[in-house]
Amino acid sequence: MQPTRMRLTVAVVLFMTAVLQQADCHKMGLGQCKKPDALQNFKPDQFTGLWYVIEIFSTTSKCMTMTFNRTDTGFKVTEAREFVVGRMVNIDHTFSNTGTFTINDPSNPAIMTANWPSNFLSSADVRIVDTDYSSFAVLFECQFLYVINRHSAVILSREPKLSNTTVDRIKNDLTAFGIDVSDFDIIDHRNCNKPGEADFNWAIDENTFKITDPKKAKQPTTSQPSSPPASGVADPTEIEIIEADATENEVFS
Repeated sequence: MQPTRMRLTVAVVLFMTAVLQQADCHKMGLGQCKKPDALQNFKPDQFTGLWYVIEIFSTTSKCMTMTFNRTDTGFKVTEAREFVVGRMVNIDHTFSNTGTFTINDPSNPAIMTANWPSNFLSSADVRIVDTDYSSFAVLFECQFLYVINRHSAVILSREPKLSNTTVDRIKNDLTAFGIDVSDFDIIDHRNCNKPGEADFNWAIDENTFKITDPKKAKQPTTSQPSSPPASGVADPTEIEIIEADATENEVFS
Protein backbone atom coordinates (compact mmCIF):
# COMPACT_ATOMS: atom_id res chain seq x y z
CA MET A 1 0.00 0.00 0.00
CA GLN A 2 1.36 3.43 -0.94
CA PRO A 3 2.30 5.62 2.07
CA THR A 4 -0.24 8.32 1.21
CA ARG A 5 -3.04 5.78 0.86
CA MET A 6 -1.97 4.06 4.07
CA ARG A 7 -2.14 7.34 5.99
CA LEU A 8 -5.56 8.08 4.52
CA THR A 9 -6.72 4.63 5.65
CA VAL A 10 -5.39 5.31 9.15
CA ALA A 11 -7.19 8.65 9.25
CA VAL A 12 -10.48 7.02 8.20
CA VAL A 13 -10.14 4.20 10.75
CA LEU A 14 -9.38 6.63 13.57
CA PHE A 15 -12.23 8.90 12.52
CA MET A 16 -14.73 6.01 12.47
CA THR A 17 -13.41 4.77 15.81
CA ALA A 18 -14.02 8.18 17.36
CA VAL A 19 -17.51 8.36 15.87
CA LEU A 20 -18.32 4.97 17.35
CA GLN A 21 -17.14 6.33 20.71
CA GLN A 22 -20.03 8.87 20.83
CA ALA A 23 -21.58 7.22 23.86
CA ASP A 24 -18.24 6.09 25.24
CA CYS A 25 -17.61 7.01 28.90
CA HIS A 26 -21.27 7.97 29.39
CA LYS A 27 -24.55 6.32 30.31
CA MET A 28 -28.02 7.38 29.23
CA GLY A 29 -30.82 8.02 31.70
CA LEU A 30 -34.35 9.42 31.81
CA GLY A 31 -35.24 12.83 33.17
CA GLN A 32 -33.16 15.61 34.64
CA CYS A 33 -29.49 15.25 35.56
CA LYS A 34 -28.56 14.16 39.05
CA LYS A 35 -26.65 16.86 40.88
CA PRO A 36 -24.34 15.44 43.54
CA ASP A 37 -23.04 17.97 46.04
CA ALA A 38 -20.05 19.90 44.71
CA LEU A 39 -16.94 20.30 46.84
CA GLN A 40 -17.10 23.30 49.13
CA ASN A 41 -14.19 25.77 49.10
CA PHE A 42 -12.76 24.26 45.91
CA LYS A 43 -9.34 25.72 45.04
CA PRO A 44 -8.95 25.68 41.22
CA ASP A 45 -5.27 26.65 41.22
CA GLN A 46 -4.38 23.54 43.21
CA PHE A 47 -6.27 21.29 40.81
CA THR A 48 -4.13 22.00 37.75
CA GLY A 49 -1.83 19.45 36.14
CA LEU A 50 -1.98 15.82 35.05
CA TRP A 51 -4.53 13.35 36.42
CA TYR A 52 -4.79 9.65 35.53
CA VAL A 53 -8.28 8.25 34.94
CA ILE A 54 -8.56 5.26 37.29
CA GLU A 55 -12.20 4.41 36.58
CA ILE A 56 -14.85 5.97 34.35
CA PHE A 57 -18.29 5.01 33.10
CA SER A 58 -18.69 2.54 30.22
CA THR A 59 -15.54 2.66 28.13
CA THR A 60 -13.26 0.38 26.16
CA SER A 61 -10.46 2.96 26.00
CA LYS A 62 -7.12 2.61 27.79
CA CYS A 63 -4.36 4.94 29.00
CA MET A 64 -6.83 7.75 29.77
CA THR A 65 -5.59 10.96 31.38
CA MET A 66 -6.98 14.46 31.97
CA THR A 67 -4.75 17.52 32.11
CA PHE A 68 -6.13 20.73 33.62
CA ASN A 69 -4.61 24.07 32.66
CA ARG A 70 -5.89 27.19 34.41
CA THR A 71 -7.55 29.99 32.41
CA ASP A 72 -9.18 33.27 33.38
CA THR A 73 -12.61 31.63 33.28
CA GLY A 74 -11.85 28.14 34.55
CA PHE A 75 -9.79 25.43 32.85
CA LYS A 76 -8.64 24.24 29.48
CA VAL A 77 -8.89 20.45 29.79
CA THR A 78 -7.15 17.88 27.58
CA GLU A 79 -8.47 14.34 27.72
CA ALA A 80 -6.04 11.79 26.22
CA ARG A 81 -6.60 8.12 25.50
CA GLU A 82 -5.83 5.18 23.25
CA PHE A 83 -8.61 3.28 21.49
CA VAL A 84 -8.64 -0.47 22.03
CA VAL A 85 -10.15 -0.85 18.55
CA GLY A 86 -7.15 0.98 17.07
CA ARG A 87 -4.79 -1.39 18.83
CA MET A 88 -6.79 -4.39 17.58
CA VAL A 89 -6.12 -3.36 13.97
CA ASN A 90 -2.46 -2.57 14.74
CA ILE A 91 -2.71 1.22 14.56
CA ASP A 92 -0.19 2.68 17.00
CA HIS A 93 -1.88 5.91 18.03
CA THR A 94 -2.90 8.42 20.66
CA PHE A 95 -6.03 10.57 20.74
CA SER A 96 -6.55 13.85 22.60
CA ASN A 97 -9.59 16.08 22.92
CA THR A 98 -9.19 19.59 24.37
CA GLY A 99 -12.22 21.43 25.72
CA THR A 100 -13.09 24.08 28.28
CA PHE A 101 -14.51 23.96 31.80
CA THR A 102 -16.02 27.35 32.60
CA ILE A 103 -16.70 28.42 36.19
CA ASN A 104 -20.23 29.84 36.33
CA ASP A 105 -20.15 31.34 39.82
CA PRO A 106 -16.80 32.37 41.36
CA SER A 107 -18.27 31.81 44.81
CA ASN A 108 -18.83 28.13 43.92
CA PRO A 109 -16.01 27.24 41.48
CA ALA A 110 -16.49 23.46 41.80
CA ILE A 111 -19.53 23.70 39.48
CA MET A 112 -18.62 24.36 35.84
CA THR A 113 -19.93 24.13 32.29
CA ALA A 114 -18.03 21.71 30.07
CA ASN A 115 -17.73 22.25 26.33
CA TRP A 116 -15.99 19.59 24.25
CA PRO A 117 -15.32 20.22 20.52
CA SER A 118 -16.08 16.56 19.81
CA ASN A 119 -19.63 16.85 21.18
CA PHE A 120 -22.06 19.13 19.36
CA LEU A 121 -25.15 18.01 21.32
CA SER A 122 -24.86 20.67 24.01
CA SER A 123 -22.70 21.82 26.89
CA ALA A 124 -22.66 19.75 30.07
CA ASP A 125 -22.81 20.42 33.78
CA VAL A 126 -19.59 19.23 35.42
CA ARG A 127 -18.79 19.36 39.10
CA ILE A 128 -15.86 18.45 41.31
CA VAL A 129 -17.43 16.17 43.89
CA ASP A 130 -14.31 15.58 45.98
CA THR A 131 -10.53 15.95 45.89
CA ASP A 132 -7.51 16.33 48.13
CA TYR A 133 -5.58 17.87 45.17
CA SER A 134 -2.50 15.70 45.72
CA SER A 135 -3.76 12.13 45.26
CA PHE A 136 -7.42 11.71 44.16
CA ALA A 137 -10.37 13.54 42.62
CA VAL A 138 -13.97 12.74 41.63
CA LEU A 139 -15.86 14.43 38.78
CA PHE A 140 -19.47 14.07 37.68
CA GLU A 141 -20.61 15.31 34.26
CA CYS A 142 -24.13 15.35 32.82
CA GLN A 143 -25.96 16.69 29.75
CA PHE A 144 -29.73 17.12 29.81
CA LEU A 145 -31.21 16.45 26.37
CA TYR A 146 -34.93 17.28 26.57
CA VAL A 147 -36.25 14.08 28.17
CA ILE A 148 -33.05 12.09 28.63
CA ASN A 149 -29.64 12.72 30.12
CA ARG A 150 -26.11 11.59 29.28
CA HIS A 151 -23.93 11.28 32.36
CA SER A 152 -20.58 10.03 33.57
CA ALA A 153 -18.48 9.85 36.72
CA VAL A 154 -14.68 9.86 36.77
CA ILE A 155 -12.25 8.76 39.47
CA LEU A 156 -8.87 10.47 39.04
CA SER A 157 -5.46 9.98 40.61
CA ARG A 158 -2.15 11.80 40.43
CA GLU A 159 -0.55 8.37 39.86
CA PRO A 160 -1.56 5.51 37.52
CA LYS A 161 -2.89 3.58 40.53
CA LEU A 162 -5.15 4.45 43.46
CA SER A 163 -5.69 2.42 46.63
CA ASN A 164 -8.75 0.17 46.78
CA THR A 165 -9.70 1.81 50.08
CA THR A 166 -9.95 5.23 48.43
CA VAL A 167 -11.83 3.87 45.41
CA ASP A 168 -14.33 2.05 47.64
CA ARG A 169 -14.94 5.19 49.73
CA ILE A 170 -15.53 7.25 46.58
CA LYS A 171 -18.03 4.72 45.26
CA ASN A 172 -19.88 4.67 48.57
CA ASP A 173 -20.14 8.47 48.46
CA LEU A 174 -21.47 8.40 44.88
CA THR A 175 -23.98 5.70 45.78
CA ALA A 176 -25.31 7.97 48.51
CA PHE A 177 -26.04 10.56 45.78
CA GLY A 178 -28.08 7.97 43.86
CA ILE A 179 -25.41 7.27 41.22
CA ASP A 180 -25.10 3.69 39.95
CA VAL A 181 -21.43 2.80 40.47
CA SER A 182 -21.82 -0.53 38.63
CA ASP A 183 -21.26 1.48 35.43
CA PHE A 184 -17.59 2.08 36.25
CA ASP A 185 -14.88 0.49 34.10
CA ILE A 186 -11.22 0.23 35.18
CA ILE A 187 -8.68 1.95 32.93
CA ASP A 188 -5.56 -0.01 31.97
CA HIS A 189 -2.42 2.15 32.17
CA ARG A 190 0.05 -0.55 31.12
CA ASN A 191 2.17 -0.19 27.95
CA CYS A 192 0.90 3.32 27.21
CA ASN A 193 2.51 5.53 24.59
CA LYS A 194 4.41 8.53 25.85
CA PRO A 195 3.75 11.92 24.21
CA GLY A 196 5.07 11.87 20.64
CA GLU A 197 5.91 8.17 20.80
CA ALA A 198 3.01 6.74 18.76
CA ASP A 199 3.01 6.38 14.96
CA PHE A 200 -0.08 8.59 14.76
CA ASN A 201 -1.21 11.27 17.19
CA TRP A 202 -4.71 12.63 16.70
CA ALA A 203 -5.54 15.92 18.47
CA ILE A 204 -8.84 17.83 18.48
CA ASP A 205 -9.51 21.28 19.91
CA GLU A 206 -12.14 23.96 19.32
CA ASN A 207 -10.58 24.98 15.99
CA THR A 208 -9.01 21.96 14.33
CA PHE A 209 -8.41 18.28 14.29
CA LYS A 210 -4.93 17.13 13.36
CA ILE A 211 -3.17 13.83 12.78
CA THR A 212 0.63 13.86 12.92
CA ASP A 213 3.27 11.23 12.32
CA PRO A 214 6.17 12.28 14.60
CA LYS A 215 8.43 9.42 13.51
CA LYS A 216 8.44 10.77 9.96
CA ALA A 217 9.28 14.21 11.28
CA LYS A 218 12.31 12.86 13.13
CA GLN A 219 13.91 11.35 10.04
CA PRO A 220 17.24 13.07 9.18
CA THR A 221 17.37 15.40 6.22
CA THR A 222 20.14 15.43 3.61
CA SER A 223 21.94 18.37 2.09
CA GLN A 224 21.18 17.16 -1.45
CA PRO A 225 18.00 18.47 -3.04
CA SER A 226 15.38 15.83 -3.52
CA SER A 227 13.77 15.00 -6.84
CA PRO A 228 10.14 15.99 -7.38
CA PRO A 229 7.84 13.08 -6.54
CA ALA A 230 6.53 11.21 -9.55
CA SER A 231 2.87 11.36 -10.54
CA GLY A 232 2.04 13.84 -7.79
CA VAL A 233 2.67 11.30 -4.98
CA ALA A 234 3.67 12.99 -1.73
CA ASP A 235 7.14 12.39 -0.34
CA PRO A 236 6.64 9.64 2.30
CA THR A 237 9.49 11.02 4.45
CA GLU A 238 7.56 14.20 5.13
CA ILE A 239 5.33 14.55 8.14
CA GLU A 240 1.68 14.45 7.19
CA ILE A 241 -0.62 16.83 9.02
CA ILE A 242 -4.35 16.81 8.38
CA GLU A 243 -6.19 19.87 9.65
CA ALA A 244 -9.79 20.95 9.29
CA ASP A 245 -12.29 23.32 10.83
CA ALA A 246 -13.76 21.45 13.80
CA THR A 247 -17.08 23.21 13.34
CA GLU A 248 -17.46 21.48 9.97
CA ASN A 249 -15.99 18.10 10.93
CA GLU A 250 -17.47 17.04 14.23
CA VAL A 251 -16.37 13.81 15.89
CA PHE A 252 -17.17 12.35 19.26
CA SER A 253 -14.99 11.38 22.18
